[in-house]
Amino acid sequence: MILEEEPKIIGYPDEVARINGIADSFRNYEEYQAKGVNVPRGLLLSGPAGVGKTLFAKYCAYRCGVEFLPFRPVSGKGARKENDVALMTLFEEAKEKAPCVLFIDEIDRFLPYGYYQSDTNNTFLATILKALDGEEHNGVMVIAATIDADRLPEPLLRSGRMDEQIVLTYPDYDCRKEMIDYYLSKLRVKADVDTKTIAYRTAGFIGADIRNLVNMSARVTLSKGEDHIVMNDILDSLYSIRFKDIRREKTGNEDTETTAVHEVGHLVVGKILCHRSYDVTVDSYDYIKGVTTPTFDDEEDGDEDWSVGNVTRDYYLDQIAMSLAGKAAEEIFLSSCSTGCHADIHKCLDLIEVMFETGMEGFRYIDLHNACEKTEASNALRERWERRTGQIMKKAYRRAKRILKKNKSLFYELCEMLKDKTVLVCEDSNKVFAEYGY
Repeated sequence: MILEEEPKIIGYPDEVARINGIADSFRNYEEYQAKGVNVPRGLLLSGPAGVGKTLFAKYCAYRCGVEFLPFRPVSGKGARKENDVALMTLFEEAKEKAPCVLFIDEIDRFLPYGYYQSDTNNTFLATILKALDGEEHNGVMVIAATIDADRLPEPLLRSGRMDEQIVLTYPDYDCRKEMIDYYLSKLRVKADVDTKTIAYRTAGFIGADIRNLVNMSARVTLSKGEDHIVMNDILDSLYSIRFKDIRREKTGNEDTETTAVHEVGHLVVGKILCHRSYDVTVDSYDYIKGVTTPTFDDEEDGDEDWSVGNVTRDYYLDQIAMSLAGKAAEEIFLSSCSTGCHADIHKCLDLIEVMFETGMEGFRYIDLHNACEKTEASNALRERWERRTGQIMKKAYRRAKRILKKNKSLFYELCEMLKDKTVLVCEDSNKVFAEYGY
């Protein structure tokens, strides 16, 4: 089929530029060849499901100005043989219609895994390699898509075959916001819908997720007999997607006050000690009443696996103080302590355990002689661990309290903002921090 309308790609400027470069060389094949430049015969698109690999393939075909031939596999008994025949037939059709783009989605489904399994007995692989190597298929560009390029046989990936490989990653904040604005522009939306907040809250979403979020929000709006999407419709849909069957709960003023104090405690100490930005929410879902998360700036994936990475002892101590800041804030500003401190304390214990096991606290906390098999030595080690753990947590707790007491005005202002907005993104909180010299 010939694509008459240009596929709409939102964001991904670098990837789009590479596609345009490939398409330009394909359109001007003879000119490039005359100058001794080889034109790519194969393009591999890899990335998570739903990120838009098929859309990029169609965009490439459109930019090339040629016909787009997708491979449509069959399933069921005898599917492998039928797919082999279907692919060979499609390549014959491509030769007749050249120049054209032949697209194979989920190519790893039809190929052997790894180098040693990629023998000539696999007809599917042999057909692709023949097309990429042979002169008879000049004018046919093969675009393949896969979730994991490492699963493909090495002969397919070598130079001269899949020359171009583009990895489509999760969209960053700017890209997510652009997607949200684009999809919402097709619908009726109330003025209270803040696309910046939605973009922050959808960190880790791909294009298909964002389109589904907007569509689900529109369904929620229509089910209520309303004409315009409001912010609460989007937040309800967001929590439904992210947490599946868990729905947001509307809590009372007292509960919201406690949650806001707890989360802003994390926010203030985290910003001052760890020099990071955080998004905070008091929207509750299931048994979780609030969340403080580092912002996703695409240089970091938000994966707090403390056992990985080359970090210092001070980093762990800062993280422990931040984790205990919620409890400290409740004690200072509410003279109470809620069950929300449970997860924070367990996070501290995990951090301290890593500190012991990596020797940050000295060798006396490391089991150098298989003490686990010697009861007395094991008990002595455990006692040292417990005693030192208590010392570290008490010191971090006092540190968090000192910071909060020193910044009461800052704390109250952020707390009121959070209670008013329910979702406080780093862009807003950072302005307040800047006013106080942070």
